[in-house]
Amino acid sequence: MSHPLLQFFSQVPLFAPLSADELTELLRAIQPTQIHAGELLFQEGDAGDAAYVVQSGELEVFLERRDSHIHLVDLGPNTVLGEIALLDGQPRTAHVRAKSEVSLFRIDRTEFDFLRRNLHPAAYKLIRQIATTVCERVRNSNELIHQVVNERDDIIRGKQPVSAQETTVEVSQVKGKSMLRKWAFWRSK
Repeated sequence: MSHPLLQFFSQVPLFAPLSADELTELLRAIQPTQIHAGELLFQEGDAGDAAYVVQSGELEVFLERRDSHIHLVDLGPNTVLGEIALLDGQPRTAHVRAKSEVSLFRIDRTEFDFLRRNLHPAAYKLIRQIATTVCERVRNSNELIHQVVNERDDIIRGKQPVSAQETTVEVSQVKGKSMLRKWAFWRSK
């Protein structure tokens, strides 16, 4: 593994299961890019045409809702963002801005599709890794929803004091069952 890109990508968890030969296959889809502090990498609603791997620097993932700036997460070196775009090409679901000078590797969806259509094992291993990552996120989200709904049900039943700060979801009663309506962080005040 003498090539510097091979060494770098082997340290990124999403790519770690790939062999040196498989990583070499992916190099055709990878383009280095840089953005400056304050510059947007992409905006919510932009085409999902690539995934990115952060080599250095820090990015902020956020939403803009009416007059609200909603910080979701900061991403640093060896992290991947936008990887679902390699699978579905759907529009971006958040904004991403550089907090510092950022060096990234762009994985082009068209090039990745070429590898997949030509049955390169690297593409299929990466698809499996992305699917595993998405499954983990869904399970974590489901667990969070379960916890929030149970807490909200307890509040409705009078088992916990209600305060505006503690309320994380809006719940409506329909035929005796609580229904999750909206997450608080998606709402504008």
